[in-house]
Amino acid sequence: MDQHRRSALAAQQVQKRIGFYVHLSVFVLVCAGLAAVNMFATPEVWWAQWPFIGWGVAVIFHGLCAYGRGPNTVAAWQLRKIHQLSRAEPPRPDRSRSKPAAPFAMLLLGVVLGALVAGGYMYLSVLNAREETRQAQQAANASDKTVKQLDAELQEFSKQRADFEATVKETKQQLGQVEASKGETEKRLREVTGQLLQAQAAQKEAERALAEAKKSPPQ
Repeated sequence: MDQHRRSALAAQQVQKRIGFYVHLSVFVLVCAGLAAVNMFATPEVWWAQWPFIGWGVAVIFHGLCAYGRGPNTVAAWQLRKIHQLSRAEPPRPDRSRSKPAAPFAMLLLGVVLGALVAGGYMYLSVLNAREETRQAQQAANASDKTVKQLDAELQEFSKQRADFEATVKETKQQLGQVEASKGETEKRLREVTGQLLQAQAAQKEAERALAEAKKSPPQ
């Protein structure tokens, strides 16, 4: 490998590592922001781990490629292409200066797209969390309303039960009075029956005496 190819490989490796550092920094900042939004906006639903996992896998692969562990075929193709272009036409100063900006532009575009995707996912997650919170609040209000209705019905039933118990108590008192009156009536009936029997016995005795008096001759 000649000096030019080694220099191109070293420059390419440096650009990869710089892009990886920028990518890692953006990943850490955006993930921290998502975690803060999740913690303060929707603490009841934890959703920030999904962007962490998906984006984290991309960061890991980016780091592997930046430190020379990516596919060798891609690196070899890039070196061959650089060697062919360097032999075919000498690099122009303005283009050589603009080429290092291309990876940063691509990285910036990837960050913007990732931020848009993460923002859309976060927005949808927040909407879902708010909708679930609203439904839970409606369910809680309905439950409170049902509990109040049941409480009112229970109080009405308790009042009716108290009225029924009072009626039963009053009825028992009246029944006791009726039982006492019945006892007095039965006692009076026995007395009247005894007097009637005595009167009947006296009547029979008078009839017998009258019959004897009729039978005896006058003197």
